[in-house]
Order: sequence, then C-alpha cells, then structure tokens
Amino acid sequence: MAVSGVVLVLLFAGRFYYMSTMEISEMGNIGLGMCLLSAFFDSIPIPPLNGKDIWDWNKRASIVLLVATFALNLYWLMLM
Repeated sequence: MAVSGVVLVLLFAGRFYYMSTMEISEMGNIGLGMCLLSAFFDSIPIPPLNGKDIWDWNKRASIVLLVATFALNLYWLMLM
C-alpha cells in the first residue's frame, strides 16, 4: 500500500507534466512540482512517512524509489 501511494503521486506528476507541455504550462509546472516533492518526501524512510513502511518491507525497493524520486526532482529543477 505504501509503494502504491508514492507511485500514484508519480502518475499524477506525469499528468501534470503533460499539462505543462501543452497550453496550460503554469498550472502544469506547479502541479508537477507539488507531486514530485510530495513523492520524494513520502519515500524518505522516517517513521511518520510511507518510506519507513517501504524500508521495512524491502530495502532495495526503498532505495530505488528514493533515488528515482530524487532524480525526477533534479530533472524538474533543471527544466525550471
């Protein structure tokens, strides 16, 4: 369930990325930033966040998800 929460936010980020490439660029950029930051912070393995449940379930999946969301955030910052 914890992984699906982070992946769902990343799917919303994909929708906002599509919006940012179309005519609704401001709303797309804001939504994309919110989704990517939310997914990144939610994948950090500290107890109140979903990242801790993912870490307890599978450490490799937690590291992959954390690195992937961090890389997506860096990519988004370079686009800005």
